[in-house]
Amino acid sequence: TLSSFHLEGLESLRSLSLQRTNVTDADLEQLVTEAPNLSSLALHDCTEITDAGLEHLERLEDLERLYLYRTGVTRQGVAELERELPCVDVNTDWRAMGER
Repeated sequence: TLSSFHLEGLESLRSLSLQRTNVTDADLEQLVTEAPNLSSLALHDCTEITDAGLEHLERLEDLERLYLYRTGVTRQGVAELERELPCVDVNTDWRAMGER
């Protein structure tokens, strides 16, 4: 989880890849507080991320690209995020994996 990392002073961070990590919804809450200016976030293979985690990401007003391949999010959660952040380009793998 992110709690084992030092996450202070990340205000200027624009792009972050956390693919294939054990990041959780709670970790995303901490991340958006410490890195509020992210424009690109990759969460490939982060199976602990759910719709609850997406709610935290709604605070990232500069978010432009979000990669959610093989996570625990649903279409409903993504739709809500897109309503809150209409400029974000959310990439999922639902076509390859079937409906969720």
